[in-house]
Amino acid sequence: MAASIVQGVVDRYLRKWVKNATTEHAGLWEGELVFKNVELRLDVMQQELGLPMVFTRGFIQELRVYLPLANILRENIRITLSNVEVVARTPNTSSKDEASEEEAEQASEPNGESEAATEGGNSSISSSSKKGEEAEKSKGWVASTLTKIMQNVRVDLRNVVFKYCTDKYVSSLSWKSLSYYPCSPSWEPRFTEPVGPTRARYKVLLVEHATWCLDPVDKDGVVASYVSPFFNRESLEIRIISRGKPDGDAAGPAPLQLPASQIDARFEAFELSVSDRQVAMLAVLIEEIQGMVKLVQDQQGAKKRRRKRG
Repeated sequence: MAASIVQGVVDRYLRKWVKNATTEHAGLWEGELVFKNVELRLDVMQQELGLPMVFTRGFIQELRVYLPLANILRENIRITLSNVEVVARTPNTSSKDEASEEEAEQASEPNGESEAATEGGNSSISSSSKKGEEAEKSKGWVASTLTKIMQNVRVDLRNVVFKYCTDKYVSSLSWKSLSYYPCSPSWEPRFTEPVGPTRARYKVLLVEHATWCLDPVDKDGVVASYVSPFFNRESLEIRIISRGKPDGDAAGPAPLQLPASQIDARFEAFELSVSDRQVAMLAVLIEEIQGMVKLVQDQQGAKKRRRKRG
């Protein structure tokens, strides 16, 4: 049962974020899904991420999803994206109008989920109390099992390039590999459960060979001259501890008073290079980003006002 539920969840996420990618053709136990040359759904990225930029390209040369369906409660689901390119730009007038039209269309669409929830509520009222209790127990088990599985998903991104284009500059951030995975308290990768009275989870974000460049462009949007990167081929390890119960067990002698989240950044050496020209470009880039943030805030405010009028 858990395997079929997880396969359904993975399939839903694939359908949402990636074009033409589902688990329908992967009915094998211990199976690995492999998708070649797939495109990300830019509209979903725009809506879900809520970043002050317009995505114009999202391409993945290879997407692998490993589903250990026969051992789903002991082994990590592994998602690997190789040779990824994402391109975004500053929003212009046309993109703002398109976003407003899309939001208006979404607001006018009927809410099928609400109708389904209402129907489900009516059916639960008509059912017996015994069946209702059994259903609640089943839902609770499914929710806890699904949470356990999803908390142990491992994600690897290899050879990724993210470009942010403006009328004056192109910012390019790339890395050879980025891995995000659960660990034991000794920081060894493994399938884990919450540890101790604080219900702590340990995870690692490992970035290898990261490079950030900021280069000027001409009136045609072509890089006129390349500038030395801010940092080049640098690696970084971030250790994350998240605690479900920071104060520990309520029945204990005294609260532990630990932070809900703890982040530790580790690196052997990190060289940062900044020239006078880069400082000027960075100042303009920050100013543009601040303007885009204000634009997004204004759009969100307008969306809330439309909801109130509706």
